[in-house]
Amino acid sequence: MRTGLSSFSLNGATETLTRTACVFYESWDQHLQKWGITADDIVRKLELAGFQVFSGIKERSLQRALFNHLSVDCEDLVAVRTLDVLLERAVCALL
Repeated sequence: MRTGLSSFSLNGATETLTRTACVFYESWDQHLQKWGITADDIVRKLELAGFQVFSGIKERSLQRALFNHLSVDCEDLVAVRTLDVLLERAVCALL
């Protein structure tokens, strides 16, 4: 999803999210503010939909993006239903 459109895409994707195991998206508060939303708004929507959201992908230092998450710089985030899904997708990056 393009930054800024993420929240709107999630609003219309409620049913699709129930069938989705992983969401990879770009987040940047400076850009999201143009639409009156924050990175935290998107993290909260995904968490409420049953996902766990992680940042630090490019740095290979994953950490949980909790409520009140700030995307000070443009960053990639990944939301997964289970840690197994994250590990399956991360194995290629770790090898």
